[in-house]
Amino acid sequence: MYILTKCFGCCLILFCVVWSRIRPLLEPAVKEQRARRLEKQRAITRQHGRWILSARYKEFQCTLHPSQWKYLPRTLEIAAFEGFSRHIEADVGVEVDGTAFDDAFLEFPTLLTAATEQRKKTLRALIVDSPIEFEDGEIGADPIDVATAVFRCIEVHNFPRPFKYVFGWDEIASHHCLPESTDNSCYAPESTLRKAPPELKYIPEIALVVRKLAQLIGLNAASATAADFDNIDKRFTCDACPFPKDKGQYSQIGYTWRNLVSLPFSINSITNPQQAVHLETSKTHNPNLFITVLSDEEEEELKQRERNDGKWDANRWTCSHCSEYISNLQQRQSIVEHLSAS
Repeated sequence: MYILTKCFGCCLILFCVVWSRIRPLLEPAVKEQRARRLEKQRAITRQHGRWILSARYKEFQCTLHPSQWKYLPRTLEIAAFEGFSRHIEADVGVEVDGTAFDDAFLEFPTLLTAATEQRKKTLRALIVDSPIEFEDGEIGADPIDVATAVFRCIEVHNFPRPFKYVFGWDEIASHHCLPESTDNSCYAPESTLRKAPPELKYIPEIALVVRKLAQLIGLNAASATAADFDNIDKRFTCDACPFPKDKGQYSQIGYTWRNLVSLPFSINSITNPQQAVHLETSKTHNPNLFITVLSDEEEEELKQRERNDGKWDANRWTCSHCSEYISNLQQRQSIVEHLSAS
């Protein structure tokens, strides 16, 4: 017995010596593996919370008039609001269900207003153009609301050829090119999830062209909104643009106001060197070029061709009077028939 005890004691001492040498080598890897396991569990918990929030968010949207849906931020964005994030970031094991967000949705209008005002302030500071002078006593429009507040979205997500420009706050607030959510985000690093609105850059060169077009169609550039341009819906031509050749015949090219101000074109096709140098610098239509408004006959011919655009048959349309197609976009004709039957 004494021999066995002595032998066991020697083995224990030997084990302690060996373990004291091995432990510092193993401990970092064990801690790292534990941290990865806990982070994966937290990521799954966060994603579960986002799924629940997304379902509650759709219920909340149905309480609003459909015309307001386009201004609502993505689920990932509201999940970053303090009222919602405390449930999304709850500890592993904490039960989160739909009722957990009830109080947050009561605060949501206030949270959204604060976030909106902060974003307006940030973007307004980027508009570096000289302020428009008004007559004594006249109150000017907020510069972030008018069409000359031209911003380019640097995100490219939803469409292979997205229209990257937005004009004024109404379009900024309703511009959503980032994904609504990421289905496998529980397996992606949290830092890769975009919780902020799309990043926008102010483009002063295009603002100059917008002012030129406003002058041509009789709008006041200091107060005209994008909706004002859309309502007039004129078509323009530019003398620097090459005329395309179709079946041996040259046809006049025409633009909507949005395409004219935002569409760069090939420098090599410009024959006037002076124009080419300027266009190469601005990368957009030069407001000093001879831009004209198409005649009524030319405009109607161009609009007839535009009606063949594939967007009319794409599943991108919803009803602005009800919530039936809130998550089930249809072709335009289907929505028209829905409205006719209502």
